[in-house]
Amino acid sequence: VGKELVAVNGNLDGERLSQPASSDLVREEVVRLFKSGGKRLRPVLTLLTARATGATEAAMADVVSLAAAVEVLHSASLVHDDILDEADTRRGEQAAHVRLGERAAALVG
Repeated sequence: VGKELVAVNGNLDGERLSQPASSDLVREEVVRLFKSGGKRLRPVLTLLTARATGATEAAMADVVSLAAAVEVLHSASLVHDDILDEADTRRGEQAAHVRLGERAAALVG
């Protein structure tokens, strides 16, 4: 699933993901969120499950989009989780709600 994971990572480009946002703050934070990386465990599991259940090469293109969507949802949930847990940091940086305040961070998430 290596080539598919490369495609997932391409879909998770913060610049591209932030394009639809009407707020500069949201665009900047989406870019920051996805530049911080992560293990990409959920997308890998999505891709592996598709392969293990017999997904064709043609179907894997759709699975790549699904795997990226799973990671976007997970990343957004982490922003909200940090607010609820009152976490000060995320991946070695100040959590969004510490930098921006809870209302703005909730909007980003």
